[in-house]
Amino acid sequence: MADGAMPAAQALAYDLWSSSVDPGFWSQLRSLKLESLKLSEDPISVEGTASPSSHDGVNAPLSVPQSALGGWVAVSQPAWRHPVPGEVVPLNTVESLRTYDRAELEKRLTGAIWEAVRSGEALRFPGALLRFAALSYVDMKTFRFYYWFTFPALVPQAPFRAPPPVALAAWRPVADDAACGAAAIAAACQTFAKEHPDQPAWIVRTGTGNTAPAAHPLAELESGLTPGDILAFSDPSSHPTAPGWPLLNLLVCVAAVLGDRAPPAIDVLSVRLRRGVASAEASRVFQVDVRSGQVPPASTQTWSGKHVAAWEAGLKDKRRPGPRVVDLSQTMDPRALMDSAVKLNISLMKWRAVPELDTEALANARCVLFGAGTLGCAVARCLLGWGVRHITLVDSGRVSFSNPARQSLFTFEDCLEGGKPKAKAAAAALRAILPSVTAEGHSLLIPMPGHPPGSPEDEATLREAWRTVDDLVASHDVTFLLTDTRESRWLPTIAAAAHNKVAINAALGFDSYLVMRHGGQPGEAASSPRLGCYFCNDVVAPVDSTRDRAMDQQCTVARPGLAPVAGALAVEVMAACLTHRDAPHPAAARASDAAAGDGDAAPLGTPPHMIRGSFADTAQSAMTGTAYSCCTACSEAVVSRYRARGWDFVAEALSHPGKLEEVSGLADLKAGADACLLGGEESDGGSAGPSGARESADEWEAL
Repeated sequence: MADGAMPAAQALAYDLWSSSVDPGFWSQLRSLKLESLKLSEDPISVEGTASPSSHDGVNAPLSVPQSALGGWVAVSQPAWRHPVPGEVVPLNTVESLRTYDRAELEKRLTGAIWEAVRSGEALRFPGALLRFAALSYVDMKTFRFYYWFTFPALVPQAPFRAPPPVALAAWRPVADDAACGAAAIAAACQTFAKEHPDQPAWIVRTGTGNTAPAAHPLAELESGLTPGDILAFSDPSSHPTAPGWPLLNLLVCVAAVLGDRAPPAIDVLSVRLRRGVASAEASRVFQVDVRSGQVPPASTQTWSGKHVAAWEAGLKDKRRPGPRVVDLSQTMDPRALMDSAVKLNISLMKWRAVPELDTEALANARCVLFGAGTLGCAVARCLLGWGVRHITLVDSGRVSFSNPARQSLFTFEDCLEGGKPKAKAAAAALRAILPSVTAEGHSLLIPMPGHPPGSPEDEATLREAWRTVDDLVASHDVTFLLTDTRESRWLPTIAAAAHNKVAINAALGFDSYLVMRHGGQPGEAASSPRLGCYFCNDVVAPVDSTRDRAMDQQCTVARPGLAPVAGALAVEVMAACLTHRDAPHPAAARASDAAAGDGDAAPLGTPPHMIRGSFADTAQSAMTGTAYSCCTACSEAVVSRYRARGWDFVAEALSHPGKLEEVSGLADLKAGADACLLGGEESDGGSAGPSGARESADEWEAL
């Protein structure tokens, strides 16, 4: 305390605090709100940092770093960067910034500050007196972030009073004292800040005689102040006569703790920096009468006095409190911006619609599409919508002038100069739509039964194509069969069965469509019968279906709306399979199953085996068919032969499709049927084939 008469005292005025938020914090908050908080508006803990002013005319704001969402933890900090506890309220609408119950928020925050005073926490961690809060709204589409900071304070019954401050260097009690002078006090503050960076307030004991000043934790205030003690604090204000806003709560704390022990005037040192160290010339000394505030003792259970929350002013009108907004869209990489925006709709599904949805299972799925035509384009676009980021397309054709109108990934330029390869053009279009997608195109002719090689060179080409098809199926999670001939789907089907991959088939008629998923690999133990594949209903091996075709049979003559519908259904079946509890091959939905999703087990519903639809009567039905033991593509005998012989087995099928009937058992089945007919025996619908053959070649059960 200073000796001698005090100049005329006046009510203290405080320089308001402001905020400074690292742009990285907003990105972190956006991710947290989108992925975890969702519709919750519960406050979340954050940690800011307070610093003293270091330049004339420039206040030090409360800083909110990118790592602020870690919460308030007393950890090591650089000197003069004091941790400050705070909270952010993540609102769901921008209108809530105006309608939020700010009075209740202020009451809760000031109650927490008084509790810190009452419990002694404020003496141990003075940063608790600097508590702050912010209302926030994240516009996830535009990357605009709205926020409104408040800095709550306890208001004494009467203002604290003090005469005008003086610079520490000119303060009479120390100006002429070398041992206990202003420079020594500033040095003691600097040392304390290095050793206790989490303490924004402390006590300086100036000592007597030749004893150098020393700084001590604020916790020693409990034993009272002695002559020569100075209450010091890290002051964010640069105002020559007004201390920073944090001093108000500090004075309330000191007055409450000291009570009647408070001296008539307390020397308060407003520490300010120059060139990173405490400056005697910039720092100010206030002689404050804390008793003038009539603060209740710290033992008081609850704060019954006034409170105030300094709400930050808006950027446009700095004279009036109001929200602020920051637009980060112009600072972000456009590619990252688009990728984040595309993921938005999928993440928002988890807010209300499907909280249990595993979006990562879809984002990480690797899909290969055999066929890049009307169906392939529809499926690829829908996969992007579900967040699939790895898509491979396979097609042997080139873009023709008839394609772009119905095949949404192609344009007029793709048709010029003989047409670009379809698979590569489609992959390029996907990358143009979404640069972050990994899209590849392979131009190759799929080996097909009934299409034998015409020369040794053709055989070498087909063998390489077989290897590519098999490798692609093995390296991807989902195989889509979208080609325009039946036999071109045989090799991907058998490869998917051999590698136990999800295979989804989509096919079009003139006004009808079929979407179906294949079952898992044969021989695998399962609680329900294995589902059939595209060929399980056949009683002959696939052969060349392109011979002797008129023009209307060479082209896909279908109503234009079929492909988008069938393609979308195919992708939705995939999504339901991959997010199911029994992924990737859940049992098929039946008529008795609930239509809606089954919570954690089937968030998108249990996928059916087959979906047959018709535009003619606007009908759609789900069907189920079990795997056929004599199937030429997925039966255990055929898949085992494929695994054992590889290309040799495929080459036989190309030249002699009947070999597939022999291996699968179809040949024996038909021979038995012929024998029955020749013998005059009447069929009762039972099997005329070997044991294990299906009883009816048309055993699809309508649901």
